[in-house]
Amino acid sequence: MRSLRSLRQALCLLTLCAITAPAGEYAGIIAPYTANNSLAGAVFCVADNRKILACEAAGLADIASNRPMRPDDLFWIASMTKSFTALAIMTLVEDGKLSL
Repeated sequence: MRSLRSLRQALCLLTLCAITAPAGEYAGIIAPYTANNSLAGAVFCVADNRKILACEAAGLADIASNRPMRPDDLFWIASMTKSFTALAIMTLVEDGKLSL
C-alpha cells in the first residue's frame, strides 16, 4: 500500500510538472519508481488544445525481454467506465446542470 501512495504522489507531481517543467524532465520524475520496480514503465504526454508539447517514455515495456518503453507503445486499459462517468458528471457540473 505504501508504494501505491508514493506512486500516486509521483503522478500528482507529474501533473504539476506538466505545467512548469521543461520537456525532457518528465522521465526523470518517474525514474525512482521504475528503478525500484514499483512501476514497469510509463508514457507521458503533455498537450494543449492545439498540439502535443512533450511526449516521453520511461522504464520498460516488457520486463521479461528488457525492452524499453517507447512513446508509441500500446496499452491495455481496463475499467474505463469510471473515467467516462466522472468526465460526464464533471461536464454536467461545469454546465450548471448538476451540483456536487
